[in-house]
Amino acid sequence: MILMAIDHVRVYSGVPPGGPTPAVFFSPWLFTNHPMGNPEAPEGYVWSLSLLYLVWGIAIVVLYFGCRWFAQFKAKRNAWWLKYL
Repeated sequence: MILMAIDHVRVYSGVPPGGPTPAVFFSPWLFTNHPMGNPEAPEGYVWSLSLLYLVWGIAIVVLYFGCRWFAQFKAKRNAWWLKYL
């Protein structure tokens, strides 16, 4: 309720939704200097697309068989703690 009241006051008081400073001024900084931004990859670190697909496929297969095993394990046992996993 408090957040609704604050939003109501903000909308009808003439203050823009992002605060007094538009988000346009922060966009260049956010997409270029953000700590979680994508830095350039070092030389020799980039994988080829075929190798990336191969690694991705192997990960999917490993995860599939692991999940299938765990589903069978959960179906066979009636332990109370398995309900939470």
